[in-house]
Amino acid sequence: MKTFAFEKELSVQHQKVISSLPELIKRAKNEKNPEFPIADNDMIIAVAAINASLSAFINVLNSYDRHIKEKLLELETQINKQE
Repeated sequence: MKTFAFEKELSVQHQKVISSLPELIKRAKNEKNPEFPIADNDMIIAVAAINASLSAFINVLNSYDRHIKEKLLELETQINKQE
């Protein structure tokens, strides 16, 4: 099965999130957020990990979207040159 650049980038970002978890856990344990009051440290850690994962996923999607738009513009330019 062919692995696409999108999947590779998602994997890279996922590994970055995983490697940042120890620091994220340390910060989450010490952080008190008045907008999102949670008493349970485990829940704070889970929310922080989910936020990091979602942020990485959104960044990859945005990057992929920009790449696709660039390719479509290149294709449109090539088509217009042929006409």
